[in-house]
Amino acid sequence: DSVQLFHPLHGHRESVKSVDVKVAGRQWHQLRADFRGPHITAYFDGKRVLETDDEALKGPGKVGLWTKADSVTLFDDFCFGGLK
Repeated sequence: DSVQLFHPLHGHRESVKSVDVKVAGRQWHQLRADFRGPHITAYFDGKRVLETDDEALKGPGKVGLWTKADSVTLFDDFCFGGLK
């Protein structure tokens, strides 16, 4: 029941920001994150739920997806920079 943003630091994930979001089970959800320089905006099912700046993100890099072990998850239609 949360959307959390992490970045890697010295081989470990470090929390940047977290927000409580009710995640209903047994249905599809859409999670989207937009990055513009250090500014990050996250959307859950089309609603903006998280907005922050992270100065640790200095430029282009990689992205990762993670869910907890008690989740059944399928990532579909994953896009990066407008590319699939």
